[in-house]
Amino acid sequence: AAPSPAGASGGGEPSPSRSSRKSPPTAPPLALPTTAATEQLYAAAKGAAERLVSSARQAAHANARLGHVMATEREAHRAAVALAGRRLSYLSADANARLLFAAQPPRHAPAAGVSFGALMLPALPSGLPTHWLSRESTQSLRRWCEEEEVPLAALRCVVGRVVAVDGPTTVGPGEGGRGSTEANPYNLAEGDSYFVVHAEMVLPHRWVVM
Repeated sequence: AAPSPAGASGGGEPSPSRSSRKSPPTAPPLALPTTAATEQLYAAAKGAAERLVSSARQAAHANARLGHVMATEREAHRAAVALAGRRLSYLSADANARLLFAAQPPRHAPAAGVSFGALMLPALPSGLPTHWLSRESTQSLRRWCEEEEVPLAALRCVVGRVVAVDGPTTVGPGEGGRGSTEANPYNLAEGDSYFVVHAEMVLPHRWVVM
């Protein structure tokens, strides 16, 4: 008798059929959230978004208010600086301060023929100024008067901005009451201390004439 196909294959176990092969495991179905859970997630996300929008709006309003305050402060500062530039100083001769110089009696005039003393406190015991307009500034004022055809001797007061101050200088022994000299150009009393002010002219003509 002819051998069977199974015997011909070597006498092993018969090969399994296709229907008996194992299929790979499948993943469990995805569990979708319920309607209540979805609504809760949506509500939470919406609330977070609204809070972010509200915070951004508040920050924008705060920045706008801050910008307005800063602009107001800048305007106030500029106004204060402009006002300070128009004010006269009677207590100090700091740089850029405006001093009112008044014409002084001829006996206190140096070789230039005129002298101007700043109206400041305190004054000397004699009542004379402690701060005097320098010769260079007086000569500059003289040139301005020549251009404007204004007699220098006719000026009663001028306003100048302080550039520098020299002094104090004290009138030494034997130098007082001897007229205008190199050591005592303003003919002050012995022992008086004074300052020499270099003043810059004020626009438009640099000097404000009164």
